[in-house]
Amino acid sequence: MIPRTDLKAIVGARLVDSRVLFDGQRYDAAQYLVGYAVELALKARFCADKGETEFPGTLGEFRAWEEKHGIRLDRHTLLELREATSADLTKYLYKWSLVEKWHPTMRYSPIGYATPGDTRSMIAAAKVIVGAL
Repeated sequence: MIPRTDLKAIVGARLVDSRVLFDGQRYDAAQYLVGYAVELALKARFCADKGETEFPGTLGEFRAWEEKHGIRLDRHTLLELREATSADLTKYLYKWSLVEKWHPTMRYSPIGYATPGDTRSMIAAAKVIVGAL
């Protein structure tokens, strides 16, 4: 199991990684990683809402944890994860709209799909959302 504090540290690291990739003009990868930062922040919030201090780190732990909580965390979109938490992000709807399009399958997108402007906006919005979580 991964302590929730470690999960939060990973979120911070992924935000930094996305900025480094952005600065290196690796916009596709920057968007991909910043989406994971938001996903992990939502999962950390879900843990907090459920009174859990740890998050599953192996497939077996995932299955037992999901059975306990009645949610398949690996199959949800960011929007579904947001709705599974108590997070009130209504004052961040515009920023949320910039990050909610993220999905793990973005890794299969053609090279060059992400623009510098969209990536910059997504990173900035993600930082605000992560801070609100």
